[in-house]
Amino acid sequence: MARELKCKIADLKVSVTVLQNENRLIEYAEKYADDFSGESDINISFSHEFLEHRVAENDMLTLSEAEYIWTGLDFAKKLLGFGGLVLHASAVCYDDKVYLFSAPSGTGKSTHTSLWEKVFDGAFVINDDKPALRLIDGKIYVYGTPWSGKNGKNKNFCAPLGGICFISRSEENHIEKMTAKEAIPSILRETLRFPSIEFMEALLGFLDKNLKNIPVFKMGCNTQDEAATTAYNFMKKFPQGGNFYED
Repeated sequence: MARELKCKIADLKVSVTVLQNENRLIEYAEKYADDFSGESDINISFSHEFLEHRVAENDMLTLSEAEYIWTGLDFAKKLLGFGGLVLHASAVCYDDKVYLFSAPSGTGKSTHTSLWEKVFDGAFVINDDKPALRLIDGKIYVYGTPWSGKNGKNKNFCAPLGGICFISRSEENHIEKMTAKEAIPSILRETLRFPSIEFMEALLGFLDKNLKNIPVFKMGCNTQDEAATTAYNFMKKFPQGGNFYED
């Protein structure tokens, strides 16, 4: 039986129709539940036939898993229309700012943000897989979302963006700011994309409008506590705003 989940996500009224009772979105979305009135900003729903086709194309998935994944994809697609972006990253909040660590799956972004929780008193992960970014009154904020990978690590919380860091494995910890030329393809690689001209125009428009104000870094890191302190001590020097890429 279809079930409507009414949520407030990224300060938007979101209605998601869920068909599969085992969809973990039902549990994860409880933190975002909001019995709002009026029309939704974003409506998400898929037919049984659509989900069956996705499972046929990806035979490792169940119908519930397919619904969880594609509702998240649809949210990401529609968020662009509200000055927002979903990034494949682990987002950790500390000192009233959210720092995003992004990398291909298996690189260790979740391991890195868990170090922040260990090292810094009061640090916590707000989303471990697909946080949302939105431009509000000229400033980028990061929001938790219920689409947070298999571990479900997420919080209904938002705070200003402290920076985005693309990480790779290294025996020694080292970090530097990225150039705009480096940052754009790195962000595109870890952004949910769709094969349409309209979507890509909106995505590139978001980056063109906002990238100059977003501090972006690259870091080689190990799994020692020092990796967290190295990242934070460098990233905090470059606050959001102004023109980050002016030398």
